[in-house]
Amino acid sequence: MLFLRRLLRLPTPVDLGWSESNALGMREFTPYQEGHTWEDWRGHCRAHYPVRYFLSEIFPLWFSARFVWPLRRLRDWVLDYTVASRRHHKLDLRGIDPLMSEYRHGYLDPCTVFWLAGWHALMRWSREYRNNPREWMSPEEQAAPENQGFLQSYDELKELVAYWTVERLARDAHSHGCYEAMKEIEPTAENREAYEAASTKWLQARRAQEAREEEMWMRLCAMRAHLWD
Repeated sequence: MLFLRRLLRLPTPVDLGWSESNALGMREFTPYQEGHTWEDWRGHCRAHYPVRYFLSEIFPLWFSARFVWPLRRLRDWVLDYTVASRRHHKLDLRGIDPLMSEYRHGYLDPCTVFWLAGWHALMRWSREYRNNPREWMSPEEQAAPENQGFLQSYDELKELVAYWTVERLARDAHSHGCYEAMKEIEPTAENREAYEAASTKWLQARRAQEAREEEMWMRLCAMRAHLWD
């Protein structure tokens, strides 16, 4: 196996004298960068080492996509529903995140489980607790100082629900739209200013989306004691 790896080994960026380390940028993401990129490396290897490039880069990806991944997904599906230690679906997190609508079963990392479980609790509260206190409280009761915290908690939870089900999807669509607009600009010398402006707009949208997501998560954690039955 070691001999085969050596036989199929392609020259690295260091071997080619392109870089001091085996790290290059990608023109797909930074089209105006100077120097060599991974796209250049792939083109060089295809031209000078076609057989090795095919056996090292093309064939493994094709084989994995056609055979390895389908069999692995089938194996994981069987194990997830038969092996007790792998029954991640015991905590049913399907359909909680509208941006993860394709999730049906299987492993989720602890970070994602923690995240989804919190929002799952909020959405359960939203489904089961339908009593708007302003509908059954008199104006005098609503104005009473001792009831202000109760009403504010309800309003905060409803705002969190609106964020998760409406605002978050709109922010994701906006970010995706900014990305698509950037990709529609051909990264030529004449378009550099427009491309970089579109790239900046996309990055700003992503950062704003992530900052808002963190803010709302912290607000949800602060409201966990108010998720009434």
